[in-house]
This record gives sequence, structure tokens and C-alpha cells, in this order.
Amino acid sequence: MRSSNSVCVSVRRGDFFNNQNARSFAVCTPDYYRKAKKKLEDKKLKDLIFCIFG
Repeated sequence: MRSSNSVCVSVRRGDFFNNQNARSFAVCTPDYYRKAKKKLEDKKLKDLIFCIFG
């Protein structure tokens, strides 16, 4: 990861979807992540790597 253009995404869902936390935190849609990925890919960065953590 150190020798590449790394993008790390942490997907946290569980406790963000209860009623109390849903009012406090924004939850990104799958479309949000697709658009963000495309924007980065369009930059044609060398050695672009996506690391997804859940």
C-alpha cells in the first residue's frame, strides 16, 4: 500500500442503522461509492488500489 496510490474505504453499517444513530450520522449510498471510485479511476493514477474494510 505504501508504494501505490491506495484508497482505503471502511464500510461500517450495523449500529449506524438504528434509529438513534441514523439521525446523527450520514449513510452513504452504494451509488455514492460507485461515483467516487469512477472519479478516482478517471484521474488515471498509477498503481491505483482500492482497499475495502468492513
